[in-house]
Amino acid sequence: FGAPSCVQRGDLVGCAALLRQSEMEFIPVDWTLNTTEADLMTTESSPTDDHVADVVEGYLRAGWDGVHAGDSLRSIGERARVRAVGYDLLACGKATGSILSAAVNSGTNSSCRWRLPDAAEQKRLAPLWRSASLAVWHDDTWRMIRSIDAGRTENENENDGVVKPKPGLLPVGTYVVVTAHNPMGQVTDRAVNEANARDLAHAVNVMTPAPCAVMPTLSVDPIGGFETWHEPGLAVKLNHGDDPMMMGKNDDGMMTALTRLARRYGQAAVYTLTCDVHGGMRIAVTPVFPGLDGLAGGGIVARETPLPASMPKSPL
Repeated sequence: FGAPSCVQRGDLVGCAALLRQSEMEFIPVDWTLNTTEADLMTTESSPTDDHVADVVEGYLRAGWDGVHAGDSLRSIGERARVRAVGYDLLACGKATGSILSAAVNSGTNSSCRWRLPDAAEQKRLAPLWRSASLAVWHDDTWRMIRSIDAGRTENENENDGVVKPKPGLLPVGTYVVVTAHNPMGQVTDRAVNEANARDLAHAVNVMTPAPCAVMPTLSVDPIGGFETWHEPGLAVKLNHGDDPMMMGKNDDGMMTALTRLARRYGQAAVYTLTCDVHGGMRIAVTPVFPGLDGLAGGGIVARETPLPASMPKSPL
């Protein structure tokens, strides 16, 4: 009867509430008119359910003023529908607000709120981000890639211990390197890091559209190597490298998804590694939170370098 709300759970809105809450819709019936002289209504007696239903139905069908047949039913239905829709929109708004608040305040990690680095801290951290030192697991071996910032100069030659770039180091394309370890650079319990890494790997594996490839990575200390400091992660290959027809079609969506994953695990930025057909490589630093533009850096030349002696024989 009327228009129920999708979320009202049987109360608050609709025809019953209109009849109950509005004085103008009170039915002024003298119930004693249903009695006879032999059976006068007393204070202890009450009309039967059937009699109440008959009176209400007749009153509604006749109209509030007893003249315009059907007006009352139509009026109640229209007002009930408006009220029900309004209630649904309000409930939807509250639910949406709650979801957005949870996402902004903590994402899936409900017990954490990240403290983002201020401008001064970003200035200190920017050179560290630009000094990328990444090991990517490809063809059953580690490929050590370092930005020029992490080495000495762009004019280093092979006698300086730097391996010249060569085709085939990694498949041509763009890779987004993301980790779930040590949110906002704060050293975190090993068990928590490992659990987050498993969750990240699962989230990447079920992405739609699926990445071209996913390779384990290790970010290591550019001087002391693996034993001094390391963070495992994933290099997620975007689609356009292997299929020119797909260029740009899925990359933006995948980049957005990876950015959200990085936010979920409290990462300030991700690396974007681009490998061209001539063996050249460039690294970009892409912040994932608003207000971290001080960390951004693009087009940083990168090269393959020898592996540190302490590198593990296989991915962690």
